[in-house]
Amino acid sequence: MDSSADCDETRILLIGGSGYLGSRFAYEINKRGWMLDGCDRLPPLPGLQFNNFFQMDYADLTVEILSKYSAVLWFAGHSTVGKCIDDPAGSVHNNLTELLFFAAKLNELDIPLIYASTASIYSSEQNEFTLVADERRANIYDSGKLSFDITLNALGYRAIGLRLATVAGWAPHIRWETIFNSMNHRAYNDGRVYITNPSNFRSILFTDELADYVLRLLVNVQKKDSIKTPTQIPLSCWSGTIGALGAEIAAFWGVPLEFGPDSGTYSFVLPDSPLRSYLNDSHIFYRSIADRCRDLARSMNWRLPNNVKD
Repeated sequence: MDSSADCDETRILLIGGSGYLGSRFAYEINKRGWMLDGCDRLPPLPGLQFNNFFQMDYADLTVEILSKYSAVLWFAGHSTVGKCIDDPAGSVHNNLTELLFFAAKLNELDIPLIYASTASIYSSEQNEFTLVADERRANIYDSGKLSFDITLNALGYRAIGLRLATVAGWAPHIRWETIFNSMNHRAYNDGRVYITNPSNFRSILFTDELADYVLRLLVNVQKKDSIKTPTQIPLSCWSGTIGALGAEIAAFWGVPLEFGPDSGTYSFVLPDSPLRSYLNDSHIFYRSIADRCRDLARSMNWRLPNNVKD
């Protein structure tokens, strides 16, 4: 997609620009030549270009600074269940209360917010899945994310919440703990794929499709009425069992599949239609897991298996 001509006047602030998803967005926005500013507590990654970079807490951004932007991307949360469990007070502050004050500031300026929510609120610890959110969540990560969505809806702010499936794929600041990335990393470095809970379901969202989707949203926010009310959109590229995913990754790398004891983790499945409707080529969207493994390996400069063509 080449939308640079459509976004000549769009100035974007990317909060969390040094993180996993933020670094991928910055990479894609740089390729299109758009005006991009960043904010993160960490310094910007080498090779990523920002017109301005605010190394600070996003809550300290002033109205004077924020008033310059056409849209704000927020991908700066406590982004995993483990991080929130390790720091429950901090996660509530960052993912809920501080973010609500920030959203109110943007609303006063009539600046739309595109933010990362979570799709695991569609899950059940009883190994069931549903497309209806369960508000009685057992972990602090899901409860904070869902509380923010509900409160934002009540306040009526202009915002789009992206309820993300388990994110996978390459980024300049890649995270290896997510399920697809972890399986490929272990296959390449340890010569095996290790899985637990093979019958549980997961939905996966790949960083390239997510970046494309977000960039299309940014083209639309130039239209004043494109975001009128709060909206939460579930985003997924692939759904299936953990076992099927592990088997395809193991087959790609030609390594054994090893099983550990089940741990009672949750299942969830999301529709792919909201994301697919934005992408023009379904053949690209429905690439195989083997193709996804090849994409990751190429991006990491890993040597491909002998039976795989480069």
